[in-house]
Amino acid sequence: MKTTKLMILLLLISVWSCNNADEEVTNENDVNNYSKRASNEILEFKDFDEYDATIEMLYDKIESHDDAFLKEYGHLEEDELDDMEDKLNYDDFQPVIEFEKERGFKSLRSIIAEKEEEWLAQQGDVEVLDEKTDPDNHFIVDDVERALLNEFAEVKIGKFYHKFYDWGVVKTENYNSLTRARFFIASINSVPVLIDLGFVIVSTYPTNTGGGTTTTGCKKTLTRENSYVNGHNGRRRIKVKHKVRLNQFAGAPKIVTIIKGYKKRRRKWRKRRTPIGILFNGNCLENCEDELYVSKYKSVRRRRSRRAKITGGDWWNTGAGTLKFGIINQGIQVKATQYSWSITKDLYDNSNW
Repeated sequence: MKTTKLMILLLLISVWSCNNADEEVTNENDVNNYSKRASNEILEFKDFDEYDATIEMLYDKIESHDDAFLKEYGHLEEDELDDMEDKLNYDDFQPVIEFEKERGFKSLRSIIAEKEEEWLAQQGDVEVLDEKTDPDNHFIVDDVERALLNEFAEVKIGKFYHKFYDWGVVKTENYNSLTRARFFIASINSVPVLIDLGFVIVSTYPTNTGGGTTTTGCKKTLTRENSYVNGHNGRRRIKVKHKVRLNQFAGAPKIVTIIKGYKKRRRKWRKRRTPIGILFNGNCLENCEDELYVSKYKSVRRRRSRRAKITGGDWWNTGAGTLKFGIINQGIQVKATQYSWSITKDLYDNSNW
């Protein structure tokens, strides 16, 4: 009997010790331990070069995947192709979906995509979509970049957890600080609280759709999205999204423009494959002083979206990430096309060109 009681006592001590040990590991301010806890919640990249390269890799895979589909079914007429996609439950973002599944990761992209499908279904047989309630209206405008972020727009780069806001980017090494920040209002007024939590402010930029201006009228950052009814056919629409980060906090400066095609068929609006194109060209100002010409054009028969992108590396061989430049009034025109219809706007303020 004494032996049995002793064994039970030793067992209880062992369990108590293990529980305490687990608690110590959990509460320890060690980034690696936090990283393991968050491995399925936050994706990790060794640096911003790998982060950007992953986005480009996914775009390449999307195009290859869609090219293979069009090689087999591209001979079909437009409506027939729509029906084939529905029959096969085809998704041109399948490579991105597989990327997420391999990592057991619920991305910001997948969350927005689900909500967007629900939103389109709820619109029903209307002539004008309720654009203000579109879940796709998110400050992370790039659909593929969203696949690398969780629902809170967070990612781990190197040893830091980075959190994106519409007004800027912050970082911390402490996972507990990251999770606590999710309960604060996502406005620039939260900065003092974030600093108290140990966050470092990486970059800030204006929240208004026009971007920020200097006294010379030179915008260094810009985020904008606008929807347009096809001027030749009211049952077709496009959405154009812009992201300008010319004072990019990591890597080369960027100008990214995305176009998405929509079509109403059988009394329902859907993201559909339509011939879409995006062109931007003109002058920005290097260091907001000297003119610098930029140009990019993409035109494809895609189902959802196409991106035209320029980075600093496209015009500077060295030092691109350290130079600052900006968008000027009537400097860069953006031309979006769907079928034979097009609309041209000024990147600076979205006015007619």
